[in-house]
Amino acid sequence: QADFDAPQMLGDLNGPLTVRVTGGHLTLADNRDIAFDIGDGQADIEMTMRGPSAAVNRAFDGLLFTPSPGFAGSALVSLSGDGVEAAWRISINRPLNVEAARDRILADVASVHGGVQPGWMIAYGPDAHDIAYFSPGAAAGTMIGAAAWGAGRVIAVPDHQALNMHQYAANSAPFFRNGIAWLGGEGRQVRLITLSAELGAWLEADGYQNVTVTGVNNLALALVDGGVLIPPWLGANVNEETLGIVAAFVRQGGGLFLAEYGVGYQWWWAPTIPDAPGNRLLEEAGIVFTSDSHGQNGVVDLVRAGESMSVDAALRVLSDHQGATPEAR
Repeated sequence: QADFDAPQMLGDLNGPLTVRVTGGHLTLADNRDIAFDIGDGQADIEMTMRGPSAAVNRAFDGLLFTPSPGFAGSALVSLSGDGVEAAWRISINRPLNVEAARDRILADVASVHGGVQPGWMIAYGPDAHDIAYFSPGAAAGTMIGAAAWGAGRVIAVPDHQALNMHQYAANSAPFFRNGIAWLGGEGRQVRLITLSAELGAWLEADGYQNVTVTGVNNLALALVDGGVLIPPWLGANVNEETLGIVAAFVRQGGGLFLAEYGVGYQWWWAPTIPDAPGNRLLEEAGIVFTSDSHGQNGVVDLVRAGESMSVDAALRVLSDHQGATPEAR
């Protein structure tokens, strides 16, 4: 469920207001002083209402969205009438068994090639998880992260070169193959899409039988039939249209295997780290690439991640850090 704490933004109303939703239903926070032409404010997919602006604002302050059973993807809440138009998109993420994800992604993987100088990455929220840390553990930071995003899945690594499979297969091939299987399914028939001709050639040489190499201008068409997108790096300057195409692909059930490098936007690229294409794209999925780097070159040893700390557990550590384990601290 999603609870909207809507701002008090509606002025005097001179006509009806219509609200619609896809992927679930809506319940108003308060029905007092509101008359309905359509719906009744309880578990509606559409409602048309009339009433004083104060009553309508009160009804929206805590509007509750409940997804349909089994729904995963992008739901849309739209509002129209009386000169007002607005829309909100809600990403409903399918369940992710994080221990099963770690088992599959890390099978026979003790180390990977981290790229040239891997950076820092954070997985946050209920649907994004650390898969593996740099050795010796959590304090060293996350080298592999994964998330459920809508009906799809994401694996991310914190160096823009770390998924150059054609360069680093000698050290990372098991990770590459495991990641593809977790994202798109077992076997060499999984559909793979990449923006790199060199990576596409490696995938085909490694036995994958359904590989498409495309350009940004043809990306939407290439993604129509689903599969796993391995850019591997989208580049430092990506327009909103391209990010929207990738986001829609994942929300609808696609897999994304992405490399990004937060500190690169501090050192070389513009404009800022929060504006990095990977950060703009994966904010909704719960993965962010931050400043600073590990200063490690070549192969990095991995430590399997454990369960993420909950807010309650974090507060307990803050209130009594003397009793916490060194790892929790």
